[in-house]
Amino acid sequence: MNEQIRISNVSKIYGGRASKTVALDNISLSIAPQSFTVITGRSGSGKTTLLNTIGGLEPPTLGEITVNGQNPYQLDDNRQSRFRREQIGYIFQSFELLPELTVYENICVPSYLSRRSLDKVYLKKITEQLGLTDILEKYPAELSGGQQQLTAAARALSTSPGIILADEPTGNLDRQSGEELFDLLCFSCRLFGQTLIFATHALEIARLADRIITLEDGRVLSDISGGAYDTP
Repeated sequence: MNEQIRISNVSKIYGGRASKTVALDNISLSIAPQSFTVITGRSGSGKTTLLNTIGGLEPPTLGEITVNGQNPYQLDDNRQSRFRREQIGYIFQSFELLPELTVYENICVPSYLSRRSLDKVYLKKITEQLGLTDILEKYPAELSGGQQQLTAAARALSTSPGIILADEPTGNLDRQSGEELFDLLCFSCRLFGQTLIFATHALEIARLADRIITLEDGRVLSDISGGAYDTP
């Protein structure tokens, strides 16, 4: 199978011998480019840890991760930071917005850090579809939780990275906003040939994926094909 991401015998263990927690337990997976994969499972099953490990944020205790043939954990700090900025778009549960920057400035942070020119037409399309146009000059403290999540999503998409990692991105949104965000992620991934990995409890989203991976206690409980995704 053509693969963009390879996860080989990966385990992630926190704590020492007396208080050991196994978050990932010997997981092996390959993820194809331009695919939509849903990671599902109960809270504590390892979804967030798996996304963070793929994205270069948490090195595995055992095993190896490669993205586009490259192991991010073998890079020095500067090259690892560049890898995350240029190849991965993150949508975190906790937003991770910079409080001293406006909505627009937060969205543009990845471009600023990578010294890339802004695609203002694309940014305008993103902010319009997510309903952010009227709040671009506001600061995170002035926003609702849903608006902060939508800002974080726009930031992740702003540089059209090859891989989007979304950790329960619709969890803090009302149904309409959640559907708009999901539609935009699907549209962006299809338009730019991106790979979308989406951790969620929402079965209606899982059913639209190319592939559904269910985790339990840090292990792969099931790995099944879904229907090809499309925007409604």
